[in-house]
Order: sequence, then C-alpha cells, then structure tokens
Amino acid sequence: MNELFLFQTLKSIKIILILSLPPMIGATIVGVVFGLFQAVTQIQEQTLSFTVKMMAVMGIIIATLYWSGSQLLFFAQDIFDRIPVLVQ
Repeated sequence: MNELFLFQTLKSIKIILILSLPPMIGATIVGVVFGLFQAVTQIQEQTLSFTVKMMAVMGIIIATLYWSGSQLLFFAQDIFDRIPVLVQ
C-alpha cells in the first residue's frame, strides 16, 4: 500500500473527527444541562429535549461554518493536487 495513500486516509479521518467535534460537544453539553433541568422540574417531555439539542447543534454548525468550510476546501485542494501521485 502506498504510504501517501495511507497518510491521506489518516488525514481524512482526522479532518472528519475535528469537524464533527464542535456539534458533538455542544449536543452533549446541552443534553446534560437540559436533562438536569428536566429532572429538577420533573418535565418528562421527550420532544422538548430533542428540539433544544437540535437548535443548539444548528447554531453551532452555523457559527463554525466558515472555519469548517475553509478546512474542507483546503483538504479538497490537497487531495486534488495529490491525485496524480496517488494514482501511480
């Protein structure tokens, strides 16, 4: 297996993990906080928790859109620049 291909595969997995981290952390924090709120107030509505987490994740995605878009653009440019080397 080509070392460059393996490097690009590891780099793509790293990019996926880094770009998915902010929404995952946000959803986890909002879920725990809202779960504690529901436990304290004894509100047992399932859709309320889902709606709040979905709104938080959408806000985080919108807030990090410029950064994540530029990371994906640089990664795509790097992949397209290395296609001739990877194909050999």
